[in-house]
Amino acid sequence: MSDDDDQNLHLVQAFAQAELALFVSPPNPAVGCVVVSPIGKIIGQGHTQATGASHAEVMALRDVLANAESTVGATAYVTLEPCSHFGRTPPCCHALIDAKVAKVVTALLDPNPLVAGKGVAMLRAAASNEKSAATLVLPRTRARLPPCLRDMRCAIFRSTFGRVAR
Repeated sequence: MSDDDDQNLHLVQAFAQAELALFVSPPNPAVGCVVVSPIGKIIGQGHTQATGASHAEVMALRDVLANAESTVGATAYVTLEPCSHFGRTPPCCHALIDAKVAKVVTALLDPNPLVAGKGVAMLRAAASNEKSAATLVLPRTRARLPPCLRDMRCAIFRSTFGRVAR
């Protein structure tokens, strides 16, 4: 199986997690997250909880710890751009950066004006400061996405310690 196939499968799994949040998360968006080890094993997953509780990324990171795995060098697949602002919870970007996740793949940039690209910017800044993950790799084209994700935009981030953007 190719890297793109694996990536698509992990995004589909993240969307399955998001489905679990549909009746729990409103008024917050239903978001899912899957964390994958450097060898390609799913080591954690989570979805957005009730208002004021943890978001999908934090739940997935907690699941990694509950599974006695490490997030260092892992890839997080998230259905919506990680939040970058303080609200009822701290920014998910901070959690991903602190966990030293090497790559973040998000299917859709957040249209909320409080986020709207700021999560991407925060992850890029962390990469440039060598604190953690995330330099932008060109978005995938619609043709390379599976049919269920073709109307989503993928923003892909890579570690500064990983490969050069292609």
